[in-house]
Amino acid sequence: MSSPVELESFGNWRGVSLEVAPWDTGHAQVDLSAACMFTHELDSTGIKGGLLHLDQALGGRLTALRRSGSFKAKFMETLLVSTPPTGVQAKSLLIVGLGTPSAWTADITAHAVSVAVRTAVQRGDRSMAFAPSLLDSGLNLERTVDITRGMVKAVIDTIEAQLRIAECGLANAPVLCRVVFDVGASRIDMTRESFRDSFQIVAADVPVTGENEPPSDKREEQ
Repeated sequence: MSSPVELESFGNWRGVSLEVAPWDTGHAQVDLSAACMFTHELDSTGIKGGLLHLDQALGGRLTALRRSGSFKAKFMETLLVSTPPTGVQAKSLLIVGLGTPSAWTADITAHAVSVAVRTAVQRGDRSMAFAPSLLDSGLNLERTVDITRGMVKAVIDTIEAQLRIAECGLANAPVLCRVVFDVGASRIDMTRESFRDSFQIVAADVPVTGENEPPSDKREEQ
């Protein structure tokens, strides 16, 4: 078991703490840990960083499934690993396909965030983590630097949608209380500030009914 990682909150929406942590998908200590994957990488070196660490923790089966076509990582295709091996800290893993890397835009990663949050809510998870996995797939930092606002908006919009569904009596009230974004340790300070600024901008533009609080007492402190 790895040592606990200090989580830093940059905002709270409807009782859901939004946080950043310097860990990768395989080491995220949450109910559902999500990563992203393209149909292929931009160069011949293959995946790297946290996505490579995850594939290694899975015994190479993630990339093997992609090679075989069982999981092609097409746009918003998902792979749920409900029984991860020893060494993976999360109770379950979710891999979200991003499609072709040359066609990537920030909106695609925002879509992936929505898929991951919706999956966590529908599963009844209390905590989840999300890794964009862009640098791990060969995209450069300059191309991916402005993605935080879209990711934060995707979280807030998805939480709002799931609350409306519950209020209509079509689903149980969400119990999700933590969403953690995985960031590289070397960029933690810069990324935290970017997420905090993005949250303030997005939260100010989202209309809500009533107070920005959980709609029921079903969400307990973890």
